[in-house]
Amino acid sequence: MNIEFDWRVGDQNDNQETLAQLKRRRRPPRPWWFWLLLVGIVAAATAGGVLYVKDRARQAEEQIVFQIQSTIDLEARAYERQDVGLFLEQQDKSDLQWYELQSRRMDTDCLEKEDADSAQDHVCQPVPVLPAQVQDVDLRGDVAWVEVIEGDPALRRARFYRQTDQGWKHTSPQKSFWGVAVELNYGGLIFRYHRRDEPYVDSMVEAAVQTFDEVCTELGCALEALPQFDFAVHNAPGAPIQKKDSVYQLDSPWLAGLPLDETQAAPYQDQIEYAIAYDLASLSLASLAGRQGSTELVDALAHEYAVWKSQDAVDEAPILKRLVAKHGKEVLPEVLLSLEHIRTLNVVLVQWLLISPTDHPVDYFQTLLDIEQEALYAGRKETFLLLQDPVEPGWIAQQQALYTQVRAKGELPLPAVKVQSVEVSGDLARVTLEPHSPDELSPGWTDETAFFRRRQGDWKRSSSASQVKAIRTANADVRSAATAHIEGF
Repeated sequence: MNIEFDWRVGDQNDNQETLAQLKRRRRPPRPWWFWLLLVGIVAAATAGGVLYVKDRARQAEEQIVFQIQSTIDLEARAYERQDVGLFLEQQDKSDLQWYELQSRRMDTDCLEKEDADSAQDHVCQPVPVLPAQVQDVDLRGDVAWVEVIEGDPALRRARFYRQTDQGWKHTSPQKSFWGVAVELNYGGLIFRYHRRDEPYVDSMVEAAVQTFDEVCTELGCALEALPQFDFAVHNAPGAPIQKKDSVYQLDSPWLAGLPLDETQAAPYQDQIEYAIAYDLASLSLASLAGRQGSTELVDALAHEYAVWKSQDAVDEAPILKRLVAKHGKEVLPEVLLSLEHIRTLNVVLVQWLLISPTDHPVDYFQTLLDIEQEALYAGRKETFLLLQDPVEPGWIAQQQALYTQVRAKGELPLPAVKVQSVEVSGDLARVTLEPHSPDELSPGWTDETAFFRRRQGDWKRSSSASQVKAIRTANADVRSAATAHIEGF
């Protein structure tokens, strides 16, 4: 574009004279490299700004991760040292329910209370606080959703931390993390979970439904009070499975822990299958027992059957594994259905294992003692208590304490026992065991004699004091009868 200006003056006759002239000439076009350079400068400035912002964001995120990791480390260290004050300093005091729940995790007596009083389960959290490594942080306002790896074997878990004036504090699980609630109903078998847990719950549901169908096929289905499973999103990590009526409450998989290897079983899968198998079996077997309903024998065998169905772990079913060894797995449904007519373990052993206390006393009592020890080691409490004399409160309390001790230490009080001889007198039996060297015995175990007493058709372990008392009573009855006979003359 050319721009020209003329500056002129004139008189009354319109005579004009040009005083000055300004002319702007067209500038030559800029070279191509100028524009490329300009674009490069603008791009570099923009990129520099973006990188600066990103670097500041990265530094801020690294600082947050560092602060949260420090809180996690302090929690684990305080728990290890049982420093209650330091541990609670890392908790979110504004969340009173969470703060109270976390304070229970420092109760070191919880494990001992758990078996002594099952009512303590809902107020006691014997869950260790493990060291953990932050993997990912998702900020949501003043709360961070944190994915960590912890434990051995290593598991992925979700934790939540709130930013306070005193730094980042461990706070309760945030329901918004899990999303929309979902309910799945399969023929009365109900699962309740949330959308974030769906990928992990799906595999559990598939296995649970298969167990449900198998048990119904083998034992029949008692459709009343079928189990329901709620995956809770508000518990402390590692809370035990709890059951109220027919509803099981479990942790969300993100709280229970997700295996790093996706080929590994989802959390709680075995427990869910166990619960389904046990509930269905106990209902079916109790209905078979008729008026008598569920008995100790029915309950023990239902638990053993559940172990077999959920884990295929026959070795952890002390009674049923002997039946499998003799007749094969195919016989188990038949054995359980025969409880419609069988009321005692004695009949099960006589009918299915072909051993009796009269014809094969050594084999019979050896079997009872082996079942007792295996039940202790496998954690089959129902089977273990089935073999104890229920009429002796002191003996039952002693054996329950023994069970708790063995489960806590993971070792049996005696090496494998071997019966030498059996003396049976009426409803009493004295079983002599092969001696053990002192270094093989646990503290407090020196007696190499086991006592049994027959109660309602079954032989039950009893204390030596009970035997002495029974013998004295029998002798007293004999003397009284003899005295009455003499006086009659």
